[in-house]
Amino acid sequence: MEADRQPLLSIITPVYNGEAYLEKLILSLLNQWDDDIEHLIIDDGSTDGTPALLQKFPHLRVRSRENRGQYASMNEGLQLASGRYICFISADDLIAPGAIGRVKDCLKVNNYPPAVYGKTHVMDENERDYPVQPAVRQGSLTTLKYFSHITHCALYIQKEFLFQHGLYFDASYTCAGDYDWLVRILQTGIKPVYIPFDLAKIRVHSQQTSTRQEIRALQEQKKTHQKYGVNQFLFDLIRQALTLRSALLRLIDAGRVNGLSGFLRLFFYFIRHKTTDFLTFIKRA
Repeated sequence: MEADRQPLLSIITPVYNGEAYLEKLILSLLNQWDDDIEHLIIDDGSTDGTPALLQKFPHLRVRSRENRGQYASMNEGLQLASGRYICFISADDLIAPGAIGRVKDCLKVNNYPPAVYGKTHVMDENERDYPVQPAVRQGSLTTLKYFSHITHCALYIQKEFLFQHGLYFDASYTCAGDYDWLVRILQTGIKPVYIPFDLAKIRVHSQQTSTRQEIRALQEQKKTHQKYGVNQFLFDLIRQALTLRSALLRLIDAGRVNGLSGFLRLFFYFIRHKTTDFLTFIKRA
């Protein structure tokens, strides 16, 4: 990449002790690499093998320093990014195959709008399909406060737009800062262009922040609801309804593909993993 040439896309990854999955993310983007991309990684004081891993890939832009937290790292990445459009993706997630080409084509065809976004696929720690996928892939932007059909890893947005509107991450958050950030973005009246394909794959596993700090994540989510007038009961009701819809569709598909045994395996998986969520909602209601 020429030193004086601005890349079209900056992919920004904050990482803290992300050795387990980071290389797979790097390769998922490297497999789609061209001169219009930069991959900027903010190493937030990792104490595992992350620094050594990063040295294996000379194409990366790396900033390493002491630990300051996820959202402070994302803000730093935004400040350092050279690209015209930016996308934030976590160290344990993946860029979907073909995503970069689809993003670039969409930007060109639509005369470089303020933002584009696409679908997000959910996988488990071994990159197998997660039993419940997002129930809504495209919806009214006014409803994002109630169900997040846009994720930051499937959103490519003009860096200048973020600067103009002061859209940095709130570093007082630990878990739900991306939700708060997306709500504030949509409050500007932005009209992102939708790409009907998977642009990212997010990984669900026991060591991710939102899993290890579930209570803190719920508290921060409520904080955002209070700031923007989101009805908590309605939010919970919609979340449970959409989760149930996704589960039913997946059960039907499991039965169609694998017969009764496939249906029952998935049914008992849901019983084990979803009962707690449902009971928590009933108690809150």
